Amino acid sequence: MRRRRTSLRVRLIAISVVVAGASIATTAWITTTSTSASIQEQYAQNVSADATIYDALLGYAATHTSWTGVGSRVSALAAKAGRRITVTTVGRTTLADSAPPRSSLAANARPAATVNPLAPDAALTRAALIDGIDARAVGPFALTSDDVRRIKAAATRQAACLSKHYGVSASVAVLPNRRSHVLTRPADFFDVDGLCAEPDLYYATRSEQAAAAALLRNAVPCLAKHGIDLQVVGRDKTSPAASLPAFSPITYIDVLSPTFQQELDDAVGTGDRKGCVEDARRAVLTKYVAPPALVFISGSVATQPERGLSRQGLRRIVAASTVILLLTVLVCVAAAGGLIRPLRALTSAAERTARGERPAQLRQSRTRELATLASSFNFMSSQLDVAEQRRKDMISDVAHELRTPLGNIRGWLEAIQDGVATAEPELVASLLDESRLLQSIIDDLQDLALLDADRMPIHPETIDAGDAVAQVATIHQATAAAKGLAFETRTRGDLVLHADPARLRQMLGNIVANAVRYTDHGGIELRATATDVGVCFVVSDTGVGIDAQDLPHVFDRFWRAEKSRSRRSGGSGLGLAITHHLVQAHGGQIDVRSEVGVGTTVTVHLPRPG
Repeated sequence: MRRRRTSLRVRLIAISVVVAGASIATTAWITTTSTSASIQEQYAQNVSADATIYDALLGYAATHTSWTGVGSRVSALAAKAGRRITVTTVGRTTLADSAPPRSSLAANARPAATVNPLAPDAALTRAALIDGIDARAVGPFALTSDDVRRIKAAATRQAACLSKHYGVSASVAVLPNRRSHVLTRPADFFDVDGLCAEPDLYYATRSEQAAAAALLRNAVPCLAKHGIDLQVVGRDKTSPAASLPAFSPITYIDVLSPTFQQELDDAVGTGDRKGCVEDARRAVLTKYVAPPALVFISGSVATQPERGLSRQGLRRIVAASTVILLLTVLVCVAAAGGLIRPLRALTSAAERTARGERPAQLRQSRTRELATLASSFNFMSSQLDVAEQRRKDMISDVAHELRTPLGNIRGWLEAIQDGVATAEPELVASLLDESRLLQSIIDDLQDLALLDADRMPIHPETIDAGDAVAQVATIHQATAAAKGLAFETRTRGDLVLHADPARLRQMLGNIVANAVRYTDHGGIELRATATDVGVCFVVSDTGVGIDAQDLPHVFDRFWRAEKSRSRRSGGSGLGLAITHHLVQAHGGQIDVRSEVGVGTTVTVHLPRPG
């Protein structure tokens, strides 16, 4: 069953549509990516600016009980950011606005954020959070100025004492409520409670104790519902906490500890119990912070529409892509016509050639590739004509080469049979020479047939090419001497080769035989020289030479330097054609240089095995 083939036009259209679609998609992707990168950069800058404004207002709310006096802070922030900032109550009553008084806020304006230090926006705030509360909101846990100075001095003395007397690297740090405490490196950590003791560092101030008591009053009822019986004790060693076993279900909290809040968090753990403490903190801090407010920032990312392509923008892209694809299809149809017409003409010419006809020369297309294809087809067609003529000439040559010796043999044998001639030794020798020539032609034709079919037996082995040179010289020296020609051989270097010795002798013998045949005076030289990659054989003669225009044909079958069929020079005209095939079968190269009246040089390069 023949497979259905798609036409070139359809393929071109399909490929073009795919390429156009991919190009559109890639362009759209690059455009949106580049635009998105720019937008994202601007977005990041806006987020940073929003965060700065938000954090400043959040800090104000955490340290003030109302928004009174925030106007100057808002104006300063707006001037620095170059944007309008408006702070309103949750009900949108204006508290502060950097714009002129008559510039009212739009009714549908979207707030950038809600400023609430007890529930800040984690994405915008830069301040530390404690249980989801701005750490700057310390409320009743804040120290008085006298307590701050006293505790700072105590921390400074302890740090100096630890460093001086115990070699501990200590520093003074300050908590959000302005309490100073001593920090040591983890590598130097050990219990310093009994070293360089400073009581002010280990006991909470009166204000801290009052705040802790208020916190516990709000937390204890909720914790009791979740199974925690919280008891408050001091640091008195006679307190009930000192005599309780480790597995006691009652949890004791040291209200005098300056780290009371951390101890309380550790005691309650996580989950709902943790929520009890967080809610208690918010209840205690509520009256110490400003009430929640809305902040409006012009150009804020929170007030911008959602990033990405809108439906309208997406529809425009789809419509533009459709138009581009349609134009692509139309252009491809027109371009395909210009390709298909010359291809159809080429197909028709090829079909006529296959039927044995000789079509007219194809017209050259304006497309370079098609013009090259048409030119190649025209050349092939002309070469077919040449090959056909050569085939006819070869058949004629074969017929002539075989007919001449056969005719001679038959004529003389008929003459002997009719009694016209007698079987004299000279006649028998002549007839034997003719039969040898006939056998030589048949053998050469058989070799060529085997070489053409890649069936010529080649049996390579490691040999010394000098032996082949000597054997060829021995065979042809007598013939050369009979014509009065000098015959010299020269060898140089390591001539070891991996080749068929019989075929090597055949190659060199055919070349030398041709040199002897076409040289009437002077001499012949056969050289073999070792090279880096193999062995180079050179046969030079001082014969009649070959015209430059005939050099490309020296390896053609039945080609001779003499154009007549008189066979005056002898030979079958197949020797060099066979030699050329044998050289190629050994992976070598053969080259011929010649000058009329001067002589001919044939060079054969055979490689050594890698």
